[in-house]
Amino acid sequence: MVNNQWSTTTTPLTLTMKLKFSKAVLLSSLYWYRGTTNTSPTVTPRVYNVNGQLIGSGIGLSEATRVVGWYRVDFSAPVKLEANAEYLIGFHFLNGVPIGSGNTPTPTVFQISEGLSLTYNSMYSGTTDIMPTTVNNNVLLSIGFDYITYSNKFLISSEDKYYSLFAKESVNQIPKMTTNNLPSGEVLSSSTYATASEWKVFDRDLTTFWQTNSIISNQWLRYKFVSPINITSYTMTNDSITLAPKNFKLQGSNDDQTYIDLDIRTNITDWIAGSKKIFTFTNQSTFIYYRLFVDSNNGGSSIRVNEFELLNKEENSRISIPVKNESVFLKYGMNKSSTISLWGNIDKESAVVNSTEPLGSGKVFKQKIDTTKTPIKKASIT
Repeated sequence: MVNNQWSTTTTPLTLTMKLKFSKAVLLSSLYWYRGTTNTSPTVTPRVYNVNGQLIGSGIGLSEATRVVGWYRVDFSAPVKLEANAEYLIGFHFLNGVPIGSGNTPTPTVFQISEGLSLTYNSMYSGTTDIMPTTVNNNVLLSIGFDYITYSNKFLISSEDKYYSLFAKESVNQIPKMTTNNLPSGEVLSSSTYATASEWKVFDRDLTTFWQTNSIISNQWLRYKFVSPINITSYTMTNDSITLAPKNFKLQGSNDDQTYIDLDIRTNITDWIAGSKKIFTFTNQSTFIYYRLFVDSNNGGSSIRVNEFELLNKEENSRISIPVKNESVFLKYGMNKSSTISLWGNIDKESAVVNSTEPLGSGKVFKQKIDTTKTPIKKASIT
Protein backbone atom coordinates (compact mmCIF):
# COMPACT_ATOMS: atom_id res chain seq x y z
CA MET A 1 0.00 0.00 0.00
CA VAL A 2 1.16 3.52 -0.74
CA ASN A 3 0.09 6.68 1.10
CA ASN A 4 0.69 10.24 -0.06
CA GLN A 5 1.03 11.74 3.41
CA TRP A 6 4.77 11.46 4.01
CA SER A 7 7.10 12.58 6.77
CA THR A 8 10.83 11.93 6.59
CA THR A 9 13.30 10.67 9.17
CA THR A 10 17.08 10.96 8.68
CA THR A 11 18.09 8.40 11.32
CA PRO A 12 18.46 4.66 10.77
CA LEU A 13 15.13 2.89 10.86
CA THR A 14 13.86 -0.69 10.77
CA LEU A 15 10.27 -1.26 9.65
CA THR A 16 8.71 -4.71 9.71
CA MET A 17 5.32 -6.36 9.49
CA LYS A 18 4.34 -9.29 11.70
CA LEU A 19 3.17 -11.86 9.17
CA LYS A 20 2.42 -15.56 8.87
CA PHE A 21 1.83 -17.77 5.83
CA SER A 22 -0.73 -20.58 5.89
CA LYS A 23 1.82 -22.91 4.23
CA ALA A 24 5.58 -23.33 4.52
CA VAL A 25 7.34 -21.14 1.96
CA LEU A 26 10.87 -20.38 0.83
CA LEU A 27 11.26 -16.59 0.67
CA SER A 28 13.85 -15.41 -1.86
CA SER A 29 13.20 -11.67 -2.30
CA LEU A 30 11.27 -8.69 -1.02
CA TYR A 31 10.00 -5.73 -3.02
CA TRP A 32 10.34 -2.18 -1.71
CA TYR A 33 8.31 0.77 -3.02
CA ARG A 34 10.43 3.90 -3.31
CA GLY A 35 8.47 7.08 -2.64
CA THR A 36 9.12 10.59 -3.96
CA THR A 37 11.02 11.80 -0.86
CA ASN A 38 13.18 8.80 -0.02
CA THR A 39 16.62 9.81 1.24
CA SER A 40 18.01 6.46 2.38
CA PRO A 41 21.19 5.38 0.52
CA THR A 42 20.53 1.64 1.11
CA VAL A 43 17.58 -0.61 1.81
CA THR A 44 18.28 -4.11 3.21
CA PRO A 45 15.75 -6.96 3.64
CA ARG A 46 15.19 -8.39 7.11
CA VAL A 47 13.37 -11.42 8.52
CA TYR A 48 13.20 -12.09 12.27
CA ASN A 49 11.58 -14.95 14.12
CA VAL A 50 9.47 -14.14 17.18
CA ASN A 51 12.47 -14.87 19.42
CA GLY A 52 14.34 -11.91 17.92
CA GLN A 53 16.76 -13.97 15.84
CA LEU A 54 17.72 -12.52 12.44
CA ILE A 55 17.13 -15.44 10.04
CA GLY A 56 17.18 -13.58 6.72
CA SER A 57 19.24 -10.70 5.35
CA GLY A 58 20.77 -9.52 2.10
CA ILE A 59 22.95 -6.98 0.33
CA GLY A 60 21.67 -3.43 0.65
CA LEU A 61 19.95 -1.97 -2.40
CA SER A 62 21.22 1.49 -3.29
CA GLU A 63 18.37 4.00 -3.61
CA ALA A 64 20.40 7.11 -4.37
CA THR A 65 19.67 7.35 -8.11
CA ARG A 66 16.42 5.42 -8.40
CA VAL A 67 13.07 6.80 -9.47
CA VAL A 68 9.68 6.21 -7.85
CA GLY A 69 8.53 2.59 -8.18
CA TRP A 70 8.96 -1.01 -7.01
CA TYR A 71 12.43 -2.54 -6.57
CA ARG A 72 13.49 -6.07 -5.67
CA VAL A 73 15.86 -6.77 -2.80
CA ASP A 74 17.27 -10.33 -2.70
CA PHE A 75 18.16 -12.32 0.39
CA SER A 76 21.71 -13.70 0.55
CA ALA A 77 20.12 -17.15 0.80
CA PRO A 78 16.45 -18.17 0.59
CA VAL A 79 14.67 -18.02 3.96
CA LYS A 80 12.46 -20.91 5.04
CA LEU A 81 9.25 -19.83 6.79
CA GLU A 82 7.20 -22.47 8.57
CA ALA A 83 3.45 -22.72 8.11
CA ASN A 84 1.35 -20.59 10.51
CA ALA A 85 4.44 -19.31 12.35
CA GLU A 86 4.74 -15.55 12.89
CA TYR A 87 7.73 -13.61 11.55
CA LEU A 88 8.70 -9.95 11.39
CA ILE A 89 9.44 -9.19 7.73
CA GLY A 90 10.56 -5.87 6.34
CA PHE A 91 13.55 -3.58 5.74
CA HIS A 92 16.36 -1.72 7.46
CA PHE A 93 16.90 1.81 6.13
CA LEU A 94 20.42 3.09 6.71
CA ASN A 95 19.71 6.81 6.77
CA GLY A 96 16.16 7.98 6.58
CA VAL A 97 12.97 6.89 4.88
CA PRO A 98 9.65 8.46 3.97
CA ILE A 99 6.99 7.17 6.39
CA GLY A 100 3.35 7.05 5.35
CA SER A 101 0.88 8.17 7.96
CA GLY A 102 -2.40 6.30 8.21
CA ASN A 103 -4.03 3.38 9.95
CA THR A 104 -3.93 -0.30 9.01
CA PRO A 105 -6.65 -2.54 10.52
CA THR A 106 -5.38 -5.67 12.30
CA PRO A 107 -5.41 -8.56 11.89
CA THR A 108 -5.96 -8.82 8.12
CA VAL A 109 -5.92 -12.03 6.05
CA PHE A 110 -4.93 -11.84 2.37
CA GLN A 111 -5.62 -14.71 -0.05
CA ILE A 112 -2.49 -14.45 -2.24
CA SER A 113 -2.86 -17.68 -4.25
CA GLU A 114 -4.95 -20.84 -4.34
CA GLY A 115 -4.67 -22.54 -0.97
CA LEU A 116 -2.21 -19.97 0.40
CA SER A 117 -3.11 -17.04 2.63
CA LEU A 118 -1.05 -14.39 4.41
CA THR A 119 -2.09 -12.95 7.77
CA TYR A 120 -0.96 -9.44 8.72
CA ASN A 121 -0.94 -8.73 12.46
CA SER A 122 0.87 -5.46 13.23
CA MET A 123 3.56 -3.00 12.11
CA TYR A 124 6.74 -2.73 14.16
CA SER A 125 9.36 0.02 14.00
CA GLY A 126 12.74 0.64 15.62
CA THR A 127 15.73 2.96 15.26
CA THR A 128 18.45 0.29 15.38
CA ASP A 129 19.31 -2.68 13.15
CA ILE A 130 17.80 -5.28 15.48
CA MET A 131 14.30 -6.71 15.68
CA PRO A 132 11.93 -3.79 16.33
CA THR A 133 9.65 -4.17 19.36
CA THR A 134 7.52 -1.05 19.13
CA VAL A 135 4.06 -1.59 17.65
CA ASN A 136 3.27 1.28 15.28
CA ASN A 137 0.11 0.71 13.26
CA ASN A 138 0.09 4.33 12.10
CA VAL A 139 2.96 3.59 9.71
CA LEU A 140 2.28 2.24 6.24
CA LEU A 141 4.89 0.08 4.49
CA SER A 142 4.71 -1.14 0.88
CA ILE A 143 6.08 -4.65 0.48
CA GLY A 144 6.00 -7.56 -2.00
CA PHE A 145 7.32 -11.13 -1.97
CA ASP A 146 9.04 -13.75 -4.15
CA TYR A 147 8.41 -17.21 -2.71
CA ILE A 148 8.01 -20.94 -3.40
CA THR A 149 5.50 -23.07 -1.50
CA TYR A 150 6.83 -26.44 -0.35
CA SER A 151 3.48 -28.17 -0.89
CA ASN A 152 3.63 -27.34 -4.60
CA LYS A 153 6.69 -29.55 -5.27
CA PHE A 154 7.17 -33.31 -5.51
CA LEU A 155 9.59 -35.97 -6.82
CA ILE A 156 8.98 -39.48 -8.16
CA SER A 157 10.57 -42.42 -6.32
CA SER A 158 11.51 -45.69 -8.04
CA GLU A 159 13.80 -48.39 -6.59
CA ASP A 160 15.17 -46.00 -3.93
CA LYS A 161 16.03 -43.42 -6.57
CA TYR A 162 14.40 -40.06 -7.17
CA TYR A 163 13.43 -38.44 -10.45
CA SER A 164 11.75 -35.40 -11.96
CA LEU A 165 9.77 -35.73 -15.17
CA PHE A 166 9.15 -32.75 -17.41
CA ALA A 167 7.13 -32.57 -20.61
CA LYS A 168 7.76 -29.94 -23.25
CA GLU A 169 4.33 -29.38 -24.71
CA SER A 170 3.47 -29.76 -28.37
CA VAL A 171 3.27 -26.46 -30.22
CA ASN A 172 1.53 -25.48 -33.45
CA GLN A 173 4.31 -25.19 -36.05
CA ILE A 174 2.37 -23.11 -38.57
CA PRO A 175 2.53 -19.32 -38.10
CA LYS A 176 -0.52 -17.08 -38.23
CA MET A 177 -1.00 -16.77 -41.97
CA THR A 178 -2.20 -13.59 -43.72
CA THR A 179 -1.95 -14.88 -47.31
CA ASN A 180 -1.09 -18.20 -48.94
CA ASN A 181 2.63 -17.30 -48.62
CA LEU A 182 2.96 -14.92 -45.67
CA PRO A 183 4.63 -14.80 -43.25
CA SER A 184 6.29 -18.11 -44.27
CA GLY A 185 5.59 -21.43 -45.92
CA GLU A 186 2.99 -22.05 -48.61
CA VAL A 187 -0.69 -23.01 -48.46
CA LEU A 188 -2.50 -24.74 -51.30
CA SER A 189 -5.78 -26.66 -51.69
CA SER A 190 -7.71 -28.64 -54.26
CA SER A 191 -10.45 -25.98 -54.47
CA THR A 192 -11.94 -22.97 -52.66
CA TYR A 193 -15.39 -21.45 -52.45
CA ALA A 194 -15.69 -17.65 -53.03
CA THR A 195 -13.61 -15.84 -50.39
CA ALA A 196 -13.07 -18.95 -48.21
CA SER A 197 -9.37 -19.09 -49.11
CA GLU A 198 -7.21 -21.93 -47.87
CA TRP A 199 -4.85 -19.71 -45.82
CA LYS A 200 -7.77 -18.64 -43.59
CA VAL A 201 -7.65 -22.05 -41.92
CA PHE A 202 -4.33 -20.86 -40.42
CA ASP A 203 -5.34 -17.26 -39.47
CA ARG A 204 -6.22 -17.99 -35.80
CA ASP A 205 -9.76 -16.68 -36.42
CA LEU A 206 -12.64 -19.09 -35.77
CA THR A 207 -15.08 -16.96 -37.78
CA THR A 208 -13.18 -17.58 -41.04
CA PHE A 209 -12.60 -20.90 -42.81
CA TRP A 210 -11.43 -22.85 -45.83
CA GLN A 211 -14.32 -24.30 -47.84
CA THR A 212 -14.34 -26.32 -51.04
CA ASN A 213 -16.29 -25.36 -54.15
CA SER A 214 -19.41 -27.58 -53.84
CA ILE A 215 -17.31 -30.74 -53.82
CA ILE A 216 -17.82 -33.24 -51.03
CA SER A 217 -15.11 -35.86 -51.61
CA ASN A 218 -11.41 -36.31 -52.43
CA GLN A 219 -10.43 -32.77 -51.45
CA TRP A 220 -7.14 -31.73 -49.87
CA LEU A 221 -5.44 -28.92 -47.96
CA ARG A 222 -1.64 -28.71 -48.02
CA TYR A 223 0.98 -26.74 -46.09
CA LYS A 224 4.63 -26.55 -47.18
CA PHE A 225 7.22 -25.84 -44.47
CA VAL A 226 10.50 -24.03 -45.16
CA SER A 227 12.45 -27.15 -44.11
CA PRO A 228 11.56 -30.74 -43.12
CA ILE A 229 9.83 -31.02 -39.74
CA ASN A 230 8.48 -33.79 -37.54
CA ILE A 231 4.74 -33.64 -36.81
CA THR A 232 2.97 -36.04 -34.44
CA SER A 233 -0.48 -34.50 -33.96
CA TYR A 234 -2.94 -32.14 -35.60
CA THR A 235 -6.14 -30.34 -34.65
CA MET A 236 -9.30 -29.26 -36.48
CA THR A 237 -12.08 -26.86 -35.48
CA ASN A 238 -15.38 -26.62 -37.38
CA ASP A 239 -18.52 -24.51 -37.00
CA SER A 240 -20.62 -26.71 -39.31
CA ILE A 241 -21.21 -30.35 -38.38
CA THR A 242 -22.46 -31.41 -41.82
CA LEU A 243 -19.54 -29.77 -43.66
CA ALA A 244 -16.91 -31.20 -41.27
CA PRO A 245 -14.67 -34.03 -42.54
CA LYS A 246 -15.92 -37.55 -41.78
CA ASN A 247 -13.31 -39.79 -43.41
CA PHE A 248 -9.87 -38.27 -43.84
CA LYS A 249 -6.13 -38.78 -43.50
CA LEU A 250 -3.00 -36.76 -42.82
CA GLN A 251 -0.18 -37.34 -45.28
CA GLY A 252 3.49 -36.34 -45.53
CA SER A 253 5.83 -35.82 -48.49
CA ASN A 254 9.21 -34.34 -49.34
CA ASP A 255 8.61 -33.86 -53.08
CA ASP A 256 4.85 -33.02 -53.28
CA GLN A 257 4.45 -36.03 -55.55
CA THR A 258 4.59 -39.15 -53.42
CA TYR A 259 2.59 -38.89 -50.15
CA ILE A 260 2.76 -41.28 -47.21
CA ASP A 261 -0.31 -41.83 -45.03
CA LEU A 262 0.59 -40.83 -41.47
CA ASP A 263 -2.83 -40.99 -39.83
CA ILE A 264 -6.16 -42.34 -41.13
CA ARG A 265 -9.52 -41.55 -39.50
CA THR A 266 -12.92 -42.98 -40.41
CA ASN A 267 -16.51 -42.19 -39.40
CA ILE A 268 -15.67 -39.06 -37.36
CA THR A 269 -19.19 -37.80 -36.68
CA ASP A 270 -18.98 -36.44 -33.12
CA TRP A 271 -18.00 -32.89 -34.04
CA ILE A 272 -19.13 -30.07 -31.75
CA ALA A 273 -19.48 -26.67 -33.43
CA GLY A 274 -16.61 -24.36 -32.40
CA SER A 275 -14.85 -27.14 -30.42
CA LYS A 276 -11.32 -28.26 -31.27
CA LYS A 277 -10.55 -31.94 -31.88
CA ILE A 278 -7.00 -33.26 -31.59
CA PHE A 279 -5.62 -36.30 -33.45
CA THR A 280 -2.35 -37.88 -32.30
CA PHE A 281 -0.26 -40.46 -34.15
CA THR A 282 3.23 -41.99 -34.20
CA ASN A 283 5.71 -40.48 -36.65
CA GLN A 284 9.52 -40.68 -36.58
CA SER A 285 10.09 -39.00 -39.96
CA THR A 286 10.35 -35.39 -41.09
CA PHE A 287 8.54 -33.91 -44.09
CA ILE A 288 8.36 -30.58 -45.89
CA TYR A 289 4.78 -31.09 -47.12
CA TYR A 290 1.84 -32.09 -44.92
CA ARG A 291 -1.56 -32.66 -46.50
CA LEU A 292 -5.03 -33.17 -45.07
CA PHE A 293 -6.88 -35.41 -47.56
CA VAL A 294 -10.67 -35.57 -47.03
CA ASP A 295 -12.50 -38.56 -48.55
CA SER A 296 -15.97 -37.44 -47.46
CA ASN A 297 -17.86 -35.09 -45.16
CA ASN A 298 -20.86 -35.48 -42.84
CA GLY A 299 -23.60 -34.88 -45.40
CA GLY A 300 -23.28 -31.21 -46.42
CA SER A 301 -22.82 -29.70 -49.87
CA SER A 302 -19.09 -29.01 -49.48
CA ILE A 303 -16.16 -29.46 -47.07
CA ARG A 304 -15.25 -26.83 -44.48
CA VAL A 305 -12.51 -26.46 -41.85
CA ASN A 306 -12.34 -23.31 -39.68
CA GLU A 307 -8.96 -23.88 -38.05
CA PHE A 308 -6.21 -26.44 -38.64
CA GLU A 309 -2.98 -26.94 -36.65
CA LEU A 310 0.10 -29.12 -37.11
CA LEU A 311 1.92 -29.83 -33.84
CA ASN A 312 5.39 -31.16 -33.09
CA LYS A 313 6.16 -34.01 -30.72
CA GLU A 314 5.86 -33.54 -26.97
CA GLU A 315 9.35 -34.03 -25.49
CA ASN A 316 9.59 -36.01 -22.25
CA SER A 317 12.66 -35.40 -20.06
CA ARG A 318 13.79 -37.25 -16.95
CA ILE A 319 16.23 -35.83 -14.38
CA SER A 320 17.93 -38.21 -11.94
CA ILE A 321 18.19 -36.72 -8.44
CA PRO A 322 21.14 -38.23 -6.47
CA VAL A 323 20.49 -36.62 -3.07
CA LYS A 324 17.45 -35.68 -1.03
CA ASN A 325 18.13 -32.21 0.26
CA GLU A 326 16.00 -29.10 0.45
CA SER A 327 17.72 -27.03 -2.24
CA VAL A 328 17.64 -29.86 -4.81
CA PHE A 329 14.00 -30.58 -4.01
CA LEU A 330 12.96 -26.96 -4.52
CA LYS A 331 15.05 -26.49 -7.66
CA TYR A 332 14.24 -29.73 -9.48
CA GLY A 333 10.94 -30.82 -7.91
CA MET A 334 7.92 -30.96 -10.20
CA ASN A 335 5.09 -28.50 -9.70
CA LYS A 336 1.97 -29.88 -8.07
CA SER A 337 -0.11 -28.87 -11.10
CA SER A 338 2.11 -30.85 -13.52
CA THR A 339 0.47 -33.51 -15.68
CA ILE A 340 2.83 -36.34 -16.65
CA SER A 341 2.43 -39.50 -18.70
CA LEU A 342 4.08 -42.64 -17.32
CA TRP A 343 3.47 -44.52 -20.59
CA GLY A 344 5.42 -42.36 -23.02
CA ASN A 345 9.05 -42.79 -24.01
CA ILE A 346 11.77 -40.71 -22.35
CA ASP A 347 13.31 -38.45 -25.01
CA LYS A 348 16.00 -36.80 -22.88
CA GLU A 349 17.97 -38.04 -19.85
CA SER A 350 19.95 -35.83 -17.47
CA ALA A 351 21.33 -36.03 -13.94
CA VAL A 352 22.10 -33.65 -11.10
CA VAL A 353 25.80 -33.98 -10.18
CA ASN A 354 26.98 -33.03 -6.70
CA SER A 355 30.44 -34.64 -6.39
CA THR A 356 33.48 -32.61 -7.51
CA GLU A 357 37.27 -32.83 -7.40
CA PRO A 358 39.65 -29.86 -7.78
CA LEU A 359 41.56 -29.61 -11.05
CA GLY A 360 43.68 -26.48 -11.24
CA SER A 361 41.27 -23.58 -11.44
CA GLY A 362 38.43 -25.87 -12.60
CA LYS A 363 36.58 -28.95 -11.41
CA VAL A 364 35.95 -32.55 -12.44
CA PHE A 365 32.34 -33.70 -12.43
CA LYS A 366 31.63 -37.42 -12.22
CA GLN A 367 28.43 -39.32 -12.95
CA LYS A 368 28.25 -43.08 -13.45
CA ILE A 369 25.86 -44.25 -16.18
CA ASP A 370 24.88 -47.84 -16.87
CA THR A 371 24.90 -47.80 -20.68
CA THR A 372 23.15 -51.18 -20.80
CA LYS A 373 20.09 -49.48 -19.33
CA THR A 374 20.58 -45.97 -20.76
CA PRO A 375 22.23 -46.00 -24.21
CA ILE A 376 24.12 -42.77 -24.93
CA LYS A 377 23.67 -41.39 -28.42
CA LYS A 378 24.64 -37.79 -27.81
CA ALA A 379 26.27 -35.79 -25.00
CA SER A 380 26.31 -32.03 -24.51
CA ILE A 381 27.68 -29.68 -21.83
CA THR A 382 25.74 -26.50 -21.05
